[in-house]
Amino acid sequence: MMAEPELVGDCLAAMWENAPDGTPVSVKCRIGVDETDSYDALCEYVETITRRSPTKRFYVHARKALLDGLSPAENRTVPPLKHDWAYALARDFPECEFHLNGGLKTLNDVKNALERGPANGGRVHGAMIGRQAHADPWGLLSAADTTVFGADANPCANRRE
Repeated sequence: MMAEPELVGDCLAAMWENAPDGTPVSVKCRIGVDETDSYDALCEYVETITRRSPTKRFYVHARKALLDGLSPAENRTVPPLKHDWAYALARDFPECEFHLNGGLKTLNDVKNALERGPANGGRVHGAMIGRQAHADPWGLLSAADTTVFGADANPCANRRE
């Protein structure tokens, strides 16, 4: 769908129009697809979506998708990560929210991603851990309250709680 940003924008506009009031509508995208993988093309994608719909929240998987020749598993590891592009989007589109995804495997990775400041680009609004959270939800997320959110204690002492 990244190859057709006008269609994506129109679909999002229809979602906004038909969703119950207050329902968030967002986009999860890669930073590019196949040979369309420049930062300028990514900016054009965001511009088109925000022009054609009220959507302002983007979840950016900071790796391009190669649709021809790579398996889904290879698409998660072979194209290089470009986290800098997500931060640059946050800098260049301050009216939008950008959440970083891709290559984050620990709570410290998330904390570092969220703390990275404007000197290196914009500040992302959130960070996502994908497959690692699925593989070991308790082992990864049991300390999220203290590590990421600064709570004094985690609410549960064990998996059963």
